[in-house]
Amino acid sequence: MRRMVHIGVWACLGLCLPLGETLAADVPEMGEYAYGFPVQTGQMADYYRLKLPFIVYDSVSDPRLRDLGVYDANGQPVPRVVERPARRPEPAEQRVALRVFPLMRDAPSQPDDIRLLLQRDANGTQLELNTTTTAPAGDPAPTQPAYYILDLRALDHPLEALELGWEPTDKTFIGRVEVMGSKDLEAWTAVGDGAVANLNDGEARISANRVTLRSGQYKYLRISWSGLPAGWSLRHATGYFHQNGDEVELEWLELDADRNEDGAWMFEMTGSPLVERIELSFPDDNVVIRGSVQAWSEPGERWLRVHQGLFYHWRRGGDAVASPSQAVSPLRANRWKVVIDKGRTDTPVRLRLGWRPDRLLFVAQGQGPYTVAAGRAADALEGFPQEVAFGDAGILGMLRDTGRGSDARLGDRYPLAGSSKLVAARRIDLATVSLWIALVLGVALVGWMALSLVRQLGQKT
Repeated sequence: MRRMVHIGVWACLGLCLPLGETLAADVPEMGEYAYGFPVQTGQMADYYRLKLPFIVYDSVSDPRLRDLGVYDANGQPVPRVVERPARRPEPAEQRVALRVFPLMRDAPSQPDDIRLLLQRDANGTQLELNTTTTAPAGDPAPTQPAYYILDLRALDHPLEALELGWEPTDKTFIGRVEVMGSKDLEAWTAVGDGAVANLNDGEARISANRVTLRSGQYKYLRISWSGLPAGWSLRHATGYFHQNGDEVELEWLELDADRNEDGAWMFEMTGSPLVERIELSFPDDNVVIRGSVQAWSEPGERWLRVHQGLFYHWRRGGDAVASPSQAVSPLRANRWKVVIDKGRTDTPVRLRLGWRPDRLLFVAQGQGPYTVAAGRAADALEGFPQEVAFGDAGILGMLRDTGRGSDARLGDRYPLAGSSKLVAARRIDLATVSLWIALVLGVALVGWMALSLVRQLGQKT
């Protein structure tokens, strides 16, 4: 049955071929586009799919990639469609409170000597920690923990991050936390480290207390630290993971800024990929600002505020903390700006955009190797012939359901007709020109008649 459906799809393609040849006559030749990308394919397939790197967005004149075509080895265009990223919600981040056990300073100098004590009572199995050494007789009781142990045995999912909580304080500090993981409290593996901070800068109160963890299933975590003030102690810890899989993997692009007249930092890029996260970075240390990130909406011709909040980069000694990236509603824009409401920075900020690439799918029609041609501003004046002739997603949808697909990738960009093709030459509209000529002649005729009438009245008087 599957074979019959497959044959039927190719029969439909065969019936559409005469129409395709007629439409292809109106499609520009490959050499009329600004740039070309060789397509590197692997195994034989009925259609190919590839993720578009940012250089493709930088090579077109239309933000929606409609001046993008695929050509076979003989220079003939083939059916292709640009598939937009699915609008799926981010996996829900789950949080769980973790049990914290302090290991006091009378513990052995080698934390690998920690032993586990299990005690069963009416409430179930309880965890206690014991060591092979004790404090010397007569020494005062220890008051400062040397390490903390977190109990993860009840968790079914590996943790992706930790959030640490300590007593509120007005002290400003930056320190470093190291996280080790173990399955038996004997063998330990480094699973994460990062800077933590408590900053007070005027009205700004910043608590950087999140540490990212490398993947792995552990029953226990061990927390150690350096550079934190005397008396610092961990009061509680929260673990984070995603219930329905990992976070969406994004590509990242960093933009440099120019200052605008109103004091905002302006950013421009040629392409418009689908942006889902934003982040600010600062060349200088010890910067705290409150402001907003805005994107230009072409349809509405206005600035849209996509995020507002606190951004910072603070360094103390060898450690530094920075404001994390922020999720935004997915959007496409090639103009961005950062407006500072409070605080200041004397050097331009940098805007980092996290985006998901579109995919290009094309039929394995004709003979390979294939070439992606990009960038022809005249396509907009001609009604986007690539999109009209070969942008039907129905045929590719049938192939995807019944045919064999294979991944492909783009080689390095090379010039075809060059970057001049990204600027459209103004076409002369003969009807408009004729109308203006007629209007000018009409005004001249009315003026001449009025002047003649004035002269005749003057002669009579």
